[in-house]
Amino acid sequence: MARHVKDETPTTLEEAISLIETLRSTLDQRDAAITERETIISEHVDAIRARDEKIAELRHLLAKQFGPSSERLAKLSDADLLLFKHLIDAEQAAADKRAAEAEAVEVKKHKRRRNGRKLIPDDLPRETVVHDLTSDERACPCCGEKRVEIGRDVTETVDFVPASVKVKRHERVKYACPECRGQIAIADPPKLPFERSKAEAGMLAVIAVSKYADHAPLYRQEAIFKRFGVEVPRSTQCDWMARTAETLDPLMKRMRELVRASRIIQTDDTPVKLRDGPRSGAREARFWAYAGDRDHPYVVYDFSRDRRGAHAQKWLLDCKGYLQCDAFAGYDAVFAKGDLVEVACWAHVRRKFHDARLTDPGRALPMLKMIGELYQVEKAWRELPTRESTPDKRLAMRGERARSQVDAIMDVLRGWQDATMPKSAIGKAVGYALKLETALRRYLDDGELEIDNNACERALRGIALGRRNWLFAGSEQGGRTAATIFTVLASARVHEIEPWAYLRDVLDRMPHVPISQLDDFLPNVWKRAHPEAHLALNR
Repeated sequence: MARHVKDETPTTLEEAISLIETLRSTLDQRDAAITERETIISEHVDAIRARDEKIAELRHLLAKQFGPSSERLAKLSDADLLLFKHLIDAEQAAADKRAAEAEAVEVKKHKRRRNGRKLIPDDLPRETVVHDLTSDERACPCCGEKRVEIGRDVTETVDFVPASVKVKRHERVKYACPECRGQIAIADPPKLPFERSKAEAGMLAVIAVSKYADHAPLYRQEAIFKRFGVEVPRSTQCDWMARTAETLDPLMKRMRELVRASRIIQTDDTPVKLRDGPRSGAREARFWAYAGDRDHPYVVYDFSRDRRGAHAQKWLLDCKGYLQCDAFAGYDAVFAKGDLVEVACWAHVRRKFHDARLTDPGRALPMLKMIGELYQVEKAWRELPTRESTPDKRLAMRGERARSQVDAIMDVLRGWQDATMPKSAIGKAVGYALKLETALRRYLDDGELEIDNNACERALRGIALGRRNWLFAGSEQGGRTAATIFTVLASARVHEIEPWAYLRDVLDRMPHVPISQLDDFLPNVWKRAHPEAHLALNR
């Protein structure tokens, strides 16, 4: 510190100059001290900001790993709302204005389902059990005459008949000529899904549906078959499924050809553990799903040992039109060729803000509300009568109500960009959306494009549920077997077909018909010929 300067009036010029120099030195020392302190404070502020950013990132990771997986927001209390009420008020006012402008659009009123007792479907088989009175009970207690029937009270209940396993005994009759030695004839052998196998199409179909649609691992099915008195080792089942996939391979390739011809393709992927042997460790492999447009309504799966972009690039080679996907960098080379145009997914954007709601509710919740209004436009279009819910009508509704909302969303995000920490959950959500702004707007220009690729994500949901049960793919070939069977069953589900009936018929007949009739087994074509196999998913 500088020494204290005495408060005394200089009497000579030399004393005045000396005093000025002393004061100047003192001021310089104090300026240096202030600068040093400001530097220290700035370093501390940067350290605190970095710490807060790290804390927010860790909280975000903890919330994703251990928090609820549903993207639906829990109902907030009044006390919670007060924390960021001032941030929501402005957006609420704008939303009210947009809602008032949209009242002129007539929308069919949504009918909420009642949770009452559901009726028993009329198409289920029925067994009638008559409960009658005895002869003595029919006698009239007043006059003794026998009472006559005037009607019946009917009550329907539901019972269950367990599945059964039966053996088909194929007897091939042989004939011989009594006059000519050696002239023997025998009936043709039965046409089975594949040679030298004891499995009928129904048995193969039930194993495939149980594992790849109902997520029951083969070892559990082995125990179930034992309860029916038949030994079907899991190794045998595994071999049967591999051969089933070989039989279904032409049908899968035909669906792949049609999906690749789609004008609009949706794609997504999900991880699965892969083990190449009993002593090898697990690695992360991938199932990829590719969904076609409404003119090619199929879902085709692919399997790969890793997530390199080369797999998607190979599958999408020579495809033209739109590709709706997430921001995976592996698709960049596909878009660089110019044959496919990128369409981003608003559900992925919404999910990132949903994840950020725990660490930054003041910004995440209003943004979720704004994105939700985009989905209200889609909902209003879906609730229109079938004759009115055309792509042109959806495009018009988006132009009237969604385009200005997207503009508002992007303006808000650009205002937040400089005020958010890039590595925080909210910063990542803002950066993700702004990076994909052009691709996110693209659905506004074509009524046939969806707002998201949730249809493809739903196709992967079965795999996500299944891997909790069968845990991993035992080999790369096992993964490809699963991809083929997943393709056939998922495409059947798209068309609401009862999977066992469909797969049984395909395995029973398809191997024995010419390739020119392959399209007869596409699920939408097959459904028209088998209306009784319609699966009422919404009962």
